[in-house]
Formats: sequence, C-alpha cells, structure tokens
Amino acid sequence: MKRETILFPKKPHSLLTLITGSVVITISLLLFPGAWFIQKSFENQLEIEKLKELNQINLSWTSDLDRWLADAKHSILRFSTLVSNLPESDTPDNVALFDSLVAPGADESFRSNRASFSPASEAGIWIPNGASLTPGTKSFFVEAKKVTQHFGQGALSNFENIWILPKQGGIIIFWPNEPEFIYEATNDLDYTASQWVTLTRPDRNPKGLPQLTKVSYDPATGAWMVSIVAPYYRQGKWAGAVGHDFPISKLARQMKGVKLHHEAAQLLIRHDGTLLLSDQFSEKIEASNGHFQIEDTHDDALKKIFDANINTSPLTFPDNIVRDGHRIFMLHHINEADGLFITITPEDALLTLAKKSYRAIWMLGGLALFLLTLIPVVVICRMVLPPVNRLVSGIKKVSRGNLEYRFVQSGSKEFCYISEALDKMVQGILSSKKEDKQKEASLKKIKNVIDFERKKLKSIFEAMNDIILICDTSGRLIETASSKSKFFYRPPDEIIGKHLDDIFTPEKATFFMDAITTSVSRKAPVKIDYELTIDGHPLWFSASISPMPPDQVVCVIRDITNRKKTEEQLRQSEEKFSKIFSMTPSIVTITRLEDGCFIEANKGFEDVTGWKRDEVIGRTSTEIGFWGSPTSRPDMVASLKAGNDLFNKDVSFRRKDGSLRMGLYSARLIHLSGVVLILSVVQDITEIKKMEDDQQKLQNQLFQAQKMEAIGVLAGGIAHDFNNILSALFGFTELAKMEAGDNELMKKYLDSVSTAGLRARDLVGHILTFSRKSDVKRQEIFIDPIIKETLKFIQASLPSNIRIHQDLRVKHARIMGDAIQIHQVLMNLFTNAGHAMKNKGGKLEVVLDMIAIDQTDTRQFNKIKPGLYYCLMISDTGCGIPQAIIDRIFEPFFTTKNREEGTGMGLSTVFGILKEMAGGISVYSEEGIGTTFKLFIPAHAQSSGLDTTPLESKPISGEGNILIVDDEEPIVQSSQAILSSLGYSVTGTTSSREALEEIEKKPKFYDLVLTDMTMPEMDGLTLARRIKAISPEIPIVLCTGFSHVLTKEMCRSVGICDLIMKPMIAGELSKAVNSALNKRPGKETHDARSDH
Repeated sequence: MKRETILFPKKPHSLLTLITGSVVITISLLLFPGAWFIQKSFENQLEIEKLKELNQINLSWTSDLDRWLADAKHSILRFSTLVSNLPESDTPDNVALFDSLVAPGADESFRSNRASFSPASEAGIWIPNGASLTPGTKSFFVEAKKVTQHFGQGALSNFENIWILPKQGGIIIFWPNEPEFIYEATNDLDYTASQWVTLTRPDRNPKGLPQLTKVSYDPATGAWMVSIVAPYYRQGKWAGAVGHDFPISKLARQMKGVKLHHEAAQLLIRHDGTLLLSDQFSEKIEASNGHFQIEDTHDDALKKIFDANINTSPLTFPDNIVRDGHRIFMLHHINEADGLFITITPEDALLTLAKKSYRAIWMLGGLALFLLTLIPVVVICRMVLPPVNRLVSGIKKVSRGNLEYRFVQSGSKEFCYISEALDKMVQGILSSKKEDKQKEASLKKIKNVIDFERKKLKSIFEAMNDIILICDTSGRLIETASSKSKFFYRPPDEIIGKHLDDIFTPEKATFFMDAITTSVSRKAPVKIDYELTIDGHPLWFSASISPMPPDQVVCVIRDITNRKKTEEQLRQSEEKFSKIFSMTPSIVTITRLEDGCFIEANKGFEDVTGWKRDEVIGRTSTEIGFWGSPTSRPDMVASLKAGNDLFNKDVSFRRKDGSLRMGLYSARLIHLSGVVLILSVVQDITEIKKMEDDQQKLQNQLFQAQKMEAIGVLAGGIAHDFNNILSALFGFTELAKMEAGDNELMKKYLDSVSTAGLRARDLVGHILTFSRKSDVKRQEIFIDPIIKETLKFIQASLPSNIRIHQDLRVKHARIMGDAIQIHQVLMNLFTNAGHAMKNKGGKLEVVLDMIAIDQTDTRQFNKIKPGLYYCLMISDTGCGIPQAIIDRIFEPFFTTKNREEGTGMGLSTVFGILKEMAGGISVYSEEGIGTTFKLFIPAHAQSSGLDTTPLESKPISGEGNILIVDDEEPIVQSSQAILSSLGYSVTGTTSSREALEEIEKKPKFYDLVLTDMTMPEMDGLTLARRIKAISPEIPIVLCTGFSHVLTKEMCRSVGICDLIMKPMIAGELSKAVNSALNKRPGKETHDARSDH
C-alpha cells in the first residue's frame, strides 16, 4: 500500500502563513534568472534611450533651423516685394537728394558721403566707377536706401544685415556692425556674376523663390557667411537680388550643443552634396571657399547613405537610424535648406554611455527586490488581518438577529466593498418591513387627496366664465361642468342627454359636428369661432374641442365678443395708421431699440434715402451707414431710455449713394408684442440748411467787402497826407543837392535821403494797391519786380525770427495779368506763411523759374493747358497743414484760424485769380515740417507793347511864367525853388482864392498853372474850371496825393492837360511842366536836358 503525500494538510494554516510563504517562494524563483534577463534588457533599452535622446536633440535643432530659415525666406520675400513696388518715375527732389548723399571717392567710385553717413540708422550706397547714373537710377537708389534702412531696423535682430544688388552693379546695404564696408569696396568688386545674383536670375530661378547660397568668405568682416537671396523686379522684369547674410560661426556654436559624445561627428549637407557645416571638415570647407563636396570626404558609407536618403520624405525615429557595423548614422531632413543633417556616433561610444547607466540601475534593482520581499509581509500583518477579523465578528452578530448592527468600512477597497454589501443586505431586510407599514399609510393619504382635488376642481369649473361640456362622437351632451345657461337658451339640466340639433340651429349644429369629427379623426384639439344672437344682441364665442378616449370629446366654450370688438377697432386703427405712415413725405421708420434693426419704413424713406424698403427690413441703421455721425444713434437712444421724447433734433444722415443730408429728428418709444421699438420721423432740411449757409456766406462776404472798403478809405487819407510830406522832402533834397556843388560826400548823403524817400513812396503805393478795388485790366506786366516789391512790403510785418530767401532765376518774367491781383495773390500766400511760422520762426523761401508742361503733366496741375509757365514756389517751415483738411483749403470761407485772424477767403481768392489767368496751383504739406505752394502762371511771348527802358530822371530846363498853388507851404517853397533853378519864373501861393485873384489881375501873364487837388478853400477841379473861364489858353497841371474818383478823363473834361501824383521828384516835375508848356498853341519851351 502506497503512502499518500499530503501537500496541504487538512488542518488549515493561518492566512498570514500562506501569504508570506507564497511571496518568499515566488521571489526566490524569479531572482536569479531575472537578474540576467534584466541586465540584457537594460543594455538594449538604455541604448535605445540614448538614441532617442540624440534624436530629440537633433530634431529640436533641425526644427529650430527650419523655422529660422523659413523666417529668413519670409523676411526676404517681404523685402523683395517692397523694393519691387518702389515708384518707377524719377523726381527732382530724389535726384538732388542723391547728389547730396553720395560723392565720388579717390577711385572714382561713388559711396555714401562719410560726413553725413550714419551707419547705425542709415543704409550705405556703393556704385562702381563707370556705372550709368541716370535720373531714374539716382531716384531708385534714394528710394531703395529709405526702404532698406527702414526694413533693416526691424529685421536685424535675427540677421547680420540686409542688402540690394542691382543687376547693373553697385550695392545698397544696411549693416550697422560693419560701418566701413562700403568704403573698403574696390572697383574690381563685381557682384553681378556672384552666386548672390546668379541664384536669382530667371534662367536659374524661374519661380523667383528664396535660395540659400554656399558658404563664402567675407574679406571685409573676416567671417564665413551663408546668405538667403531672392530676386526683385522693376516694371515686371528681373532687376537684381536682395538678401540677408548670417555668419556660419553662430550655427556652428549651436550645432556643438547637440553632441552626446566627443567622438561623434556632425554634418549639414545641401541637396547638391555641398557641405555647409561640419565640425570634422570645417577647415577643408573654408579652404575650398565653400565648395567642399561629400565626395571629398572619401567616406563611401556616408556618400551611399546621403544619396539614398536625400530625395526621400522626412524619416521618423527609428527609421532615421542607419548602421554600417561600427557606426550609427542619424539622419534629419532640413526642409528649408533642402538638405540633410547627419550625426555619426561610434557604437562603442554609445555602449559605453549605456553601461555607465545600467550599473547604477542594477544596484537599485537589488535593493528593490529585497524590499519587495519584506514589504508584503508587513502589509499583510498590518492591513489584511484586522479587517477580516472585524467582518467575521459582524456576521456573527447579524446572524443572531441584531439587524441594527452596521458594518464599519475599513481596510483596502475590496474590504470596503464587502462591508458595504453586507451593510446594504441588512438594511434591505430592515427596510422591507418598514415599507409595508408606509404603503398602508400612503394609500390612505392618496385617497384623501383625490377626494379633495375632485371637490376643488368642481368649484373651479363652477367659478369659471367658460362652459365645459362632454359629448359623445354623435353630438349628444353627456355632462356639463358649469351652471351657466346663456349659451343654450335654457338651464344645463334641461339639455343633458339632448343632441346638438336640439340646442343649435341646423347650420350651427352641422358646424359643431364637423369640428367634432375633425378632432376625433386627427386625435388633436380643434378651435372654432362662431356667432350667436341672444336677446337680440350678436355675440361671438370660441370653442376648443379635444378628443377624450374612448368615444367622447370635451368642449370648452368662451365668450369672445369684447375681443372681437377690440380686434375690429385695432384693424381700423392699423388701416388708418398705415395710410398716414405710407403717405407722409418725411422719413418714417420703426426700428428696434436694442440694435436699430428696421421693422418698417415708409415711401418717404425710399424717396429721400434712395433705399428700397425690402433692402433695409431686417438690417440695422448702422449696417447701411444711415447715421452721419457715429454718436448720433447712441445719443438718441440714451435720451429715449431716460424717458424723454425727441422733437426736431438736428441730425445728419446718409443716402444710399453716400451723400450727406441734414434733417430734424423726432422719436418716441412704442411697445409691440413685448418688444421695445422706436417710432421716428425725419424731415429732410438739407436744402433749407444750404440756403441758410449761402445766406451766411453772402453776409460774411459783404462784411469783408465793407471792411476792405473802409480800409481803402483810411489808406487813401493816410496816403494823401504822407505824399504831401514826401513831396516837400523830395523837393528840399533836390535843392540841397543843387547847392552842394562839388561836395561829393554831401551829395552821397542826400542821395541816401532820396532813396529812402523813393522807398517810402513805393510803400504808400503798395498800401493803395492793396486797399483799392477796381475792375481787372489785364496787360503785359513783369512779375519779378512785383515779387520783390511785395517781399519788401511784407518783410516789415513779419517777426524778426523769420528769414526770407528769394531766388528769382528769371528776369523780365512777362505775363498777361493785373498787377493788383498778382500783388493780392502774393500778399495772401506770404501772410499765410508768416502765420504758420509765427510761434517758432523759420524760413520763407521764394523761387521763380520757367518750366514747360506737356500733355502728361497737365493731370498733375489742375488740367492746365500744355505750354511754357512761370513756376513760383513759396515754401515755409511752419506747422504744416493736416492731411484731413488739405483738400478743402481752397473752399470759400474755409479757415482754421480764429475769427479775429482770418475769414477763409484768402486761398479761395488765390485759386480764383489763377484760374481766371488760365494758370494753376498745387500744394504739398507735412505737419511739423512745412508747406510748399507752387503757382503756374502762363508765360507771355515778347512784344513791343511793354517798354523796359528806364525813364530819364534828370530835370529839364525851360522858360515861362508859372503859378504854383498848394495849401502846404513846404511844397510851394520846394517846387518854386526847383523850377526857378531850371530857368522858369515862378509865383507861389498857399491860397486857391489868392491864385484866382492873381489870374484875374494878369490873365495873359502866366504860361502855366500848377495846382493841388485837395485844398480847404477851393479844390483843384473847381479852381481849374474858374481859371479856364477867365483864360481858356492857360495850361493847368493838377497834382494830388490820392483820390478814389479822380481820373485823367475827368481832368481833361474841365481843361486840365495833365494829372501827376505826389510825391514828385525834380525830374518828374520838370517833365510834366515841359510837356504842358509844349502843348500850348504857339509856345515852345527850351527843351534841353539839365544836370541840375
């Protein structure tokens, strides 16, 4: 008999003994075999982790390089677009600016002028000797310089520099770190055949894409560079290259940071096999001037791997790893450089790194195995056994009938689930007993509630004005829930069990039956309205009929007579409102308060605004651009929300065509269907406003004319008295010069007095010209003397901190015009320039030149006709004119000055005068820099009608008896002395009455009478008439300082032979006397020139 082996004895062991033994046996079986397996796994895993780490580092570096290159290409494309869009035409300003910025050097090549060149903020220019410098080329270099330095200041945080290489030669470059670059360039430097230009040629780069150059050495900086280049175009044709440079050293430093082992090698190879970067072959790359190819490495494995992967799609880990038996090649595509980044790591070096890591891991693993043996035993003792003992104790108590016992949830999650399940089981037993008792109590409560609700529902039905009926589908009344009888002509208890035919007329009964049939067939409520005549009054009712299974219907009937009356009144009101709404010519709209959405618009809205009703319904007033001001609607809404109705508020609104109109706005809030709306009326008052504005402008114009007339009267009075003073001054000065003899110094002083007097006379003439108003008489005049005279006149009124520079490049500039109008134009422009510079001072520059305007240029100058024009340029360095108003400065009454400073008619007058002369005007202004006006005045051809020979100013001697009459004693004395010195016999008096008495006494004695116009006793015209009445043959010459109405025709009508203006110098006086005496019949004076 065999002996039975018992592995598990019938006597049970404790739970602690079983679990502890199992853990010890399992760990022992796994410890030694697992050690070898873990070692091998660690070696393979660590090698993979190192490769992943290297892959991540390389991927990060290549991604940064791709992103950086993409930014560089995007930057250079934007710069290429800016250069290609530069203006094509040349301008005189740009040509002049080029000549000031660029100067030839010792080698005759052109460079930026070192004295004014600031490399930190400006782009430099270098142009080789022999390059063609047309005005267009100069203008392009100036514009290209501006855009290069502006673009470079924002882009050089990522790049070394930015440059432009025109295909004709030369360079524009912004390189703050190399200020000497353009000065070290020599004439033998030819960029046109370099890779920087050839890579952008259409035959090499037909799509015009950015290109990455080979590595090149820059002798100016002593650094190896790589460039991003792109073409630019002029008039749609390739014109050259633009580009960024960046040093290779920066990329090399970044590339060194991605090594895991010092024996590893790194290569950045372009798609054509050119090595751009390599720590292993850096010297050979530099020695080959950037042309070092992958074949030159003599590494066949590297060449084979490169050729196999350069044209493939980007590889991911671990497909980007290639092994040749002793080296590991890791490949990454550089998309933007169209090349590969390759890391070569010896396998032994990678294994050495892995072994360093897994030794430490092995030691930690042994310690972990020991802890795994110890910890389960401790956990079992501390956490498993106590919860099990508590569960066993609780089960025993429940089994003895203690249903109130609760299992405490403690220990692990499984023990908590067991405790919870046992607790629910005990509670379920306890709850089932309690539920039986509660159900009995609930049924009793439900019965009481049903009885109560039944009574309440009956009370509600009896209190309602509605009748509730229950009928069967054949129309027989089964029950009513109301005691009302007005719908049926009799009490309800008399109609229960009756058919509808017995209650209503046949027509109404049929109507009801149709509704009942429809409700039953559709299984849905049906509503009907019907009319009954009760006690002679027509009443309206509404019935709602609903099916009630299985074969009955419920009818709810309500009196709607008042509602019907209200609806009819509302309909009539709406019809009346609709007629008024549509017929009024004003704009009437209904819009939502919340967002301004149009709900309704009348025909007046369509007629005034041009919008059709269907075009705006559902759209907001802001969306269609109705309001002239963006604040108009918010202000109106705020006022309406505050409870204020609006009445005749001034608003501006726009028509569909964009034209601005003025209106009176009235509005109030209304409520329809719970929505707050705005009912608004707008009356178009644009034409009324325009009439009011025109009237105001006419009033302003009248006021200005009256003011100018008053100024003219005042100026005339001043001129009269001042000319009398000047007449005495000229006279006594001439006399003093006659008495000076050979005293040249005295004559020189007296000539200065005469010169000052002439300037004073010219000043008075300018005042009179400015103030008087007369008809325009265009004739041949020279404009350059008027410019000089006006500048002298205006200089006295300008502040001392304003400098005047005049450059009149044309002499005897002949035009057809009115001197007064030309003077007025100049005074307006000079005054405006002075006002613009009154605070800070500045420079007023006046340049006169002749230009030819062809058919192309006329579009730039207000469409004036082609031909020769005098261009008068008036420039100031004042505050400038804002661009927002520069198009309005020639409008009448438009001004930015205060009322005390201007009326707004100055520039309007200038524009009108030039337009009448068939000329034009242009303006250019920049705020804070200044303003330039250019006047284009047609040049007049040479003719004999305008004499440029100066008048002879020497006195003329003669013979004869002359009577001089003037109320100013100094004038009589000086004139008497001058004429006496010329050989005349002169009698002088200050009284016109004494002069008349002298003629009465000696009517045949005097050969000539010289009289003033304005005298206290008798004016010159009256005296002339009375002298002519006594002695008709006596010639009379009339003198005056100023007169608004006196003309030579008026003088001739009373017998006066000549009219001369004060002040008179000796030559003018003697000439007038000589001419008058020669006109006397039978008389001739001695007409010899005198040197007095």
